[in-house]
Amino acid sequence: LVYLAGADGRITTRRSRDVRSPLHQAAGLVGHILLPDGGAKSVTSDYWQFSLFGFLRGVASSATAVLATQGLMRALGMGTGAAAATSAAVNWVLKDGLGRLGCILVASLVGGRFDNDPKTFMFLGDVMYELGILIEMLSPLCPGLFLVTASLANAAKSCSYMIRLPPRSAVLKNFARGENLGDINAKANSQDVLSGLVGMVLGIAMARLVQVSIPRALAVFAVTTAFVLWASWMSLSGLKLRTLNWQRLQTILRQFARDGKVPSTEEANREEVVPSFLAWAAGRPRRRAQVDISSPLSATARTTEEFAGLREMYAGRDYLLNVVASSGGRPKVAITFRDDPSVEDSIFALLQAERIAQQLERQGAAQG
Repeated sequence: LVYLAGADGRITTRRSRDVRSPLHQAAGLVGHILLPDGGAKSVTSDYWQFSLFGFLRGVASSATAVLATQGLMRALGMGTGAAAATSAAVNWVLKDGLGRLGCILVASLVGGRFDNDPKTFMFLGDVMYELGILIEMLSPLCPGLFLVTASLANAAKSCSYMIRLPPRSAVLKNFARGENLGDINAKANSQDVLSGLVGMVLGIAMARLVQVSIPRALAVFAVTTAFVLWASWMSLSGLKLRTLNWQRLQTILRQFARDGKVPSTEEANREEVVPSFLAWAAGRPRRRAQVDISSPLSATARTTEEFAGLREMYAGRDYLLNVVASSGGRPKVAITFRDDPSVEDSIFALLQAERIAQQLERQGAAQG
């Protein structure tokens, strides 16, 4: 964005024009979708060789999977002719391919947010997987739309894996007390395999009970899904992550600004609502004053005079802070950080914003 000062003194924004060639623009888009943000500076040097040959391995593996699927179709008797088996294999693999496109879309949209709220994303992954199962169970109602329903179901389940795996790595890393992350990963995979085998046995028993009845299948699905989401919530709510996301940071800032004490890791995690977007349902009161830590400059400083005053007030700091009105009319503490601010200034800005927000809440409560 380009910031411009208008004749009336107000700051406006305009998106700059991309002067790169279409080829370079396309390459930049591909890089944004497939490669980590920050390029070579954000990863170690061995990342590139690992990723390149891993990609080539994936291409070859997927190609041979098509032949394997065709062989399975023939073994199941779905068409004795070569053309029929090939057609069935193509349709089966096509729904997998369309589903994986959803994975790429989710990864490009979510990206670095996985690290911000691993508990919520892992819970959402379970929800997405159950949604995919529901679509598959309902697919017999419209057999003519097999490719559509199967692709949607596979996309939901693929997105579930995409959403769960990155935060799962962060959670497993949190468990390690020494150089034993590999062992923790191996044991977690073993637990997944064992639970999958047990679930398979139970699934066979339930399939015999349900047979071809969709109402029975939906009744069983409702019970098992409720159990899955409850178990997911129980496993995540007990985590004591030693990193900070916005919820845990707000808990620490709120208590430190109010009492001068820093809550423990257990206390900060205990106050966290999982999933985070249901904080209102947990009875958390809506704050009169919100804090926006990613406010654009044009929203923090609305005129050139205001911008000049804030620059003078925060000279030498890596941020600007101002109290503005939100779209709903409530006061909002807006913070605009420089690129790559220092840790000291980041903490200072957040503490200052929390103190101001608490003062605004007390003033609002006193005014009724």
